Amino acid sequence: LNEEVRKYSRSFLPVEVKYGFFDLLSFSVPWLRNRKAKQAADQVKQVLKKHSGKEISIVAHSFGSLVLSQALKDNKLLTPIKHVILCGSPLPNKYCLNHVVESAEVTVNECGTRDFVLVAAKSLLLGLGDAGRVGFRRSNSQNFINRYFSGGHSLYFEAKEGQPTFAEEHWLPIILSDTLPVQIDKRE
Repeated sequence: LNEEVRKYSRSFLPVEVKYGFFDLLSFSVPWLRNRKAKQAADQVKQVLKKHSGKEISIVAHSFGSLVLSQALKDNKLLTPIKHVILCGSPLPNKYCLNHVVESAEVTVNECGTRDFVLVAAKSLLLGLGDAGRVGFRRSNSQNFINRYFSGGHSLYFEAKEGQPTFAEEHWLPIILSDTLPVQIDKRE
């Protein structure tokens, strides 16, 4: 994504939040998972504070959506985030996402309809769900949209020879312009 945006913007400053190795056992235990999310959320809060007043777009994949949700809870921003793009989110589809949507001008939840990693997470791990597969239970509006694509947990990062990347086709139009995201529903 960084490389794609840099093709179009010289002022783009990428910031990646790193949380280190996270083993499956720790991810499976809710309080260990939440502790790791809070640690990474502190980094996100620092980035948001440091770059307050700038146009910020956030793309959060999988565990990153838990981290972002944690970072935006009870965190009053001076400047709203321009775009939030969630993809492959293991949050429950009933999860109240208001604090994320209210912190951003536009929030997009990308869903992979064949994301069996999220099926496993919902079935086997306490407190997780499959909002990155079935969408959040909230109405699409001017500032929130669920979009559905045929693919699995990493469909957003798979490159096909001679075709634009997922980011180039679906995220750059949102990030680089003021156009609202288009509704996409490739469910069968």
